[in-house]
Amino acid sequence: MTREQIAKILSLIKRAYPQYSNETEKDFALLVELWYVQFRNESYANVYTATMHWISTNHFPPSIAGIKSTIYEISSDDKPLPPERAWELVHKAGKNSRYNAHEEYKNLPEWLKPSVTEDLLRAIADSSNENLVFIKKDFLKSYEESLESRKRDVQISSISNDIKMLGAKKADLFLDEGNNSHDG
Repeated sequence: MTREQIAKILSLIKRAYPQYSNETEKDFALLVELWYVQFRNESYANVYTATMHWISTNHFPPSIAGIKSTIYEISSDDKPLPPERAWELVHKAGKNSRYNAHEEYKNLPEWLKPSVTEDLLRAIADSSNENLVFIKKDFLKSYEESLESRKRDVQISSISNDIKMLGAKKADLFLDEGNNSHDG
């Protein structure tokens, strides 16, 4: 993204939340630079879409982290399902798992596997309705934790890439300064 595109996005946010926008031109320029550093590797379409989604669903203006999370939620290739829908998949696989839990497990989506084991599928196949309530509760807790962990991993990866790029830029600056000092 360019600084101009960031300024457009921030202007949209400013218009959508006028009660929160009272910064000076200098403040706005600093804000553009901050958002540029955070989103320069993102496509304008992703940030714009996330911003519009945020504006349509939130009463307060977004933070950088809020937009990054929204980008992740919107653009994830193998997007996880809401917890109840994920349970439906697991429950269905579990009902068929008395003798073929391995096959049922292999057929689950990759994003679901961190919250499921073959033993869990077998337990579902063998459980009464009363026990199923407890199995479901444990699964939902594990699934929510898995989603949070996955989200954190994406955010950490994004931060890590930003740090690597900053390190490369500093190294380039250092090399440029070193080369210039020997020219004299």
